[in-house]
Amino acid sequence: MIDAKERIEILSRVLGTCTLDRKGINAAFRCPDCGDLKKQKLVVRIDTGQYHCWVCDARGASVAKILRRTSPEAAARWEGITGSHQRRFLDEIIESPKVEVPGGFRLLAESLDSFDPDTRACIDYVHDRGLGVREMWYFRLGYVKRGKLSRRIIMPSFDSEGKINYWTARAIDNKVFGKYVNPPVPRGEFIFNEINLDWRKEITLVEGPFDLTKCDNNATAILGSNMSRKSALFQAIASNRTPTILALDSDMPEKQHKWAKSLSEFDVPVKILDLGKRKDVGEMSKQEFLEAKSKARNWDKFQGIINLSRIMRSGSIL
Repeated sequence: MIDAKERIEILSRVLGTCTLDRKGINAAFRCPDCGDLKKQKLVVRIDTGQYHCWVCDARGASVAKILRRTSPEAAARWEGITGSHQRRFLDEIIESPKVEVPGGFRLLAESLDSFDPDTRACIDYVHDRGLGVREMWYFRLGYVKRGKLSRRIIMPSFDSEGKINYWTARAIDNKVFGKYVNPPVPRGEFIFNEINLDWRKEITLVEGPFDLTKCDNNATAILGSNMSRKSALFQAIASNRTPTILALDSDMPEKQHKWAKSLSEFDVPVKILDLGKRKDVGEMSKQEFLEAKSKARNWDKFQGIINLSRIMRSGSIL
């Protein structure tokens, strides 16, 4: 039996206060890697030491790697009490298991007549977000009846050949620790629902998969707040010189400027979509998105720097 209290004490000395889930297994801290010091998005499994930040996607087999940067003593203590089983979990992460459709997956569009209360709750949640049967089919939205993915909307992703390469499961209940559950796949190695994309046409980039439900057809999700030049998505856009609209969350203007600059260096035409007072595309209706898209402005290097400076002076990203 693990000494959870001692492990949390070690982590808290370096990472600060944490929030534990109801089972006492997952502890959420502020991530030292991504710089988001306002949210506890770095989740550490107390029993195994595995960690993952839901913002910057930093992940690994042992949190000792993070502890060692600030306190070698804390890292040594952690490794001393966790034992040799860390090697097994490291192997599991490195192997990056093949992605498969979750067991028991069912399409919502084929379950509209169901009387199962959890299934009805999933259907109602989708309707409450302004989505209909068309969106259920187009995004192949589904659910499972039992297990850790129950009462979650599952959106699978397929590559250009129709093979599944990812999925995300969003909780329909507010008071759930971990809004999303995803397979342990490096996000830079695939393109979310590439099967829907035409690289010859203008493409829209949003952050999260469920933002896509408010976009028109040629759109994909970055899956977080980072997109490196080595990622499959960046490489596809750059090699095809696909005109791109950035429709990113309103709290990341500095990264929007950075990505626009990076894409433009590969002669990719870039536009910026103005969200107005909304936090993300998911808060829009489809009609509102289309109107905003029609008004998206061309990104210009110098104008982008000026706008970023204004935002920083206002303190909105501090």
